[in-house]
Amino acid sequence: MRFSRPIVIPDAASNRALLLPVMHVHDALREMVQRGWGHLVTSLNHIVQHPNPDIRREIQSNLNEMVQALGLLYCFSVWDAYLDEITTDSVENDWLTQDEKKRLRAYRHVRHCVAHYYSGRRANRSKSCTAAFDSVMASAAPLQGVAFTATTIDLPHAVVAEPCHHFMEELSKKLIGRLANNCKP
Repeated sequence: MRFSRPIVIPDAASNRALLLPVMHVHDALREMVQRGWGHLVTSLNHIVQHPNPDIRREIQSNLNEMVQALGLLYCFSVWDAYLDEITTDSVENDWLTQDEKKRLRAYRHVRHCVAHYYSGRRANRSKSCTAAFDSVMASAAPLQGVAFTATTIDLPHAVVAEPCHHFMEELSKKLIGRLANNCKP
């Protein structure tokens, strides 16, 4: 990835190994908007036309769910492209607040569900992500429009891709500052 502006990493930054991948994540997330991201995740460009209203609603619901799923998958593919599992664990454990860690893991749980289970089953790949999702959904700021039970998760009315993108972009910006200044939360 080529940065659109010069990168200056302070010589004194003891976190150079983490800082550069986080900067790549931030730059890629920031550039996604210019690569058609908004057209992908907004429902305005995905309006189903069918003469039967029942069929139209069903297809529209499925399409909305697929668009949100693709958006989440894309956000996490950017994150994972630069931050491997060990680096992600280090970033989450040392450089994120508890609320940031919980929200990131909640989005990751939804991502696991759509990536590994068709037809709305909940993933149980990571107990910490599942617990974080349940906690976020019970909070004052749940993931918008996500319908779920103990065994299912449903996204036809959800708006999660754009908020996830915005959250990750802001989080990467905060991480750059924290890592460059060696200032843990």
